[in-house]
Amino acid sequence: MNWLTTVTKKVEIALVFLALCGFPAGCAAPVALDRPPETYRGPMAEQPLLRQGDYWVYQHGDSSRTKINTLATTLGFPLWIGKTWAYDSEAMPRGRNDPKSGAPRTPVRIDCQVTRFQQLSVRAGTYGSFECECQCKTLSVAYEPDCGEWTVWYAPEVKNILRTTVYAPTGALELIEYKAAR
Repeated sequence: MNWLTTVTKKVEIALVFLALCGFPAGCAAPVALDRPPETYRGPMAEQPLLRQGDYWVYQHGDSSRTKINTLATTLGFPLWIGKTWAYDSEAMPRGRNDPKSGAPRTPVRIDCQVTRFQQLSVRAGTYGSFECECQCKTLSVAYEPDCGEWTVWYAPEVKNILRTTVYAPTGALELIEYKAAR
């Protein structure tokens, strides 16, 4: 694991979970194509419409739980196999886990790609999901260039993320319960 990839749990969740966007400067909107190529015939996921009362409960790698009622803001909707998008954010160096500490932050560019569509089982059930691989690169010469990688699985039926895998102890998330109106 690179020295820059450790961030606060809240920031880690935002980075990996891509829904809370907990970085102090926020996240820029993803830069992405609006539609797949005309020859594409695979699965697609449009940005879902959330309704009052929708929620998702996730268990973290450290067994803590988080309940949210938001959609992943940094996913590059619509999704399809082969889709790529990128967004800018910030990260803190390892050991500087408190976003209120005033620790120096560095700009990062996060590039993501949908690599496949697959059935994925989590504690909340089994769903068809888009596997999205993301890689973070620092934009400052004062930091190591690679600031981490993670994978996110988004399920249209659930209207949110099923699971994330990140290369940090508390970064993994798994959906354990949800309510999403159709």
